[in-house]
Amino acid sequence: MRKFTADYILNEAGKLVENHILVVNDNNTIIDLVQGPDSEAQFYEGILTPGFINAHCHLELTHLKNQIAKHTVLHGFIKNFVNARMSFTGDIASPINLADSEMWEAGIQGIGDICNSADTFKVKQNSNIRYHSFIELFSLRIENSPEVFTSGKKLLDKAIASQLKASLVPHAPYSVPPELFISIQNFYGDNDLPWCIHNQETLSENAMFINASGNLYEGFLSLGFDMQWFKAKEKNSLVAISEFFPEKNNLLFVHNTFTSIDDIEFLKSAGYFNRSWFCLCPKANLYIENSLPDILMLHNSGCRIAIGTDSLASNDSLSVLEELKTIHQHVPSISIEGLLKWATADGASYFNWKDLGKFHRGTKPGVIHISNADNRQIKPTAKALRLI
Repeated sequence: MRKFTADYILNEAGKLVENHILVVNDNNTIIDLVQGPDSEAQFYEGILTPGFINAHCHLELTHLKNQIAKHTVLHGFIKNFVNARMSFTGDIASPINLADSEMWEAGIQGIGDICNSADTFKVKQNSNIRYHSFIELFSLRIENSPEVFTSGKKLLDKAIASQLKASLVPHAPYSVPPELFISIQNFYGDNDLPWCIHNQETLSENAMFINASGNLYEGFLSLGFDMQWFKAKEKNSLVAISEFFPEKNNLLFVHNTFTSIDDIEFLKSAGYFNRSWFCLCPKANLYIENSLPDILMLHNSGCRIAIGTDSLASNDSLSVLEELKTIHQHVPSISIEGLLKWATADGASYFNWKDLGKFHRGTKPGVIHISNADNRQIKPTAKALRLI
């Protein structure tokens, strides 16, 4: 049996409590969180929290760190990303292994990971981290939709054969024709698998759906894509694609850099809000668009929020704590309790991981020490260290 205490511990209700003792058995299972003191408990300055949930990651892109220029906005990033990925001839496996290990040590307990290949499957089979693999589908050529879906289903079957949890998801509103959207929608049927999509990551995504204009749409035309399949809807992209949401599954909207209060009100009025989560990847937003979502609006609107790191193609680390620091720097009015809840319990609830994200008796959510932090601030020097 081990006992831990700290200046503050994030309790099951999402509150930072003082003078408490976290009791863990030799199997790393939570026995209890009780009011202290206890002279046998190991004391840590700062905060103890359950392991983090990284709700949006691209582990397979780890080898592209420092390969793509910053602040090119999304249409420029996509062009540079495609060139960098196609021209890379180095080792892919070693960076993936290293990133998995580093994320575990930095306190990440569970990950929602985007997959366009099987490159990460072997690492996931042996990882301490719990993964859900999102097999991502896209095609700017409508005639390729059946082939793309078939290929995605084969990759999904390979993930399942590797004993991995996985589901099929659309890449983004602008990159999935209606036929492919419908195939993905039909895949969900009666299952309870989570669904996600890159959402409103650039202003030109909304322009594309409102009146078939903007840098994103013009960029596709300049690359020679026949966009006759695409029909402007005179609506923001989130509203325009809502007809393709699965009927009952949890929905995760990722990035939301240009999501508006009107989009949120639509989700509420249409009955989608109660099964919606909004994933923030602020460092990637700054890397690509040099802009952040209206985080305070999302918070004040009652949105359930999760935290993601995106990829090392668009970030310099895969650290949930660094994402929290970025939010804290730009939106200091959001409480530290709120930030930690987003990074733990709220992310776990999206995946329906009932045994992660909270210090609940009989579970193994991990125990993470955050130094240089308290109930008022997370300092720039704060570090996350795994204790269990």
